[in-house]
Amino acid sequence: MHYTAEQTKDGRWQVVHTRSGMTYGQPVSSPDDAQKLVIEAEAAANIRRLTECRTGSCSI
Repeated sequence: MHYTAEQTKDGRWQVVHTRSGMTYGQPVSSPDDAQKLVIEAEAAANIRRLTECRTGSCSI
């Protein structure tokens, strides 16, 4: 997994890429919503990698 949910200073939850520190989406109010967003971020990253492989610039 490349994404995790971290609690912000204001008590919300932000999804963050573990290597780059880039955020995904907007902060959410509950850990459950953050977990759903982590799953979405992972799926989007997998789709992006598969698309890159189809175009010949695969990094998998």
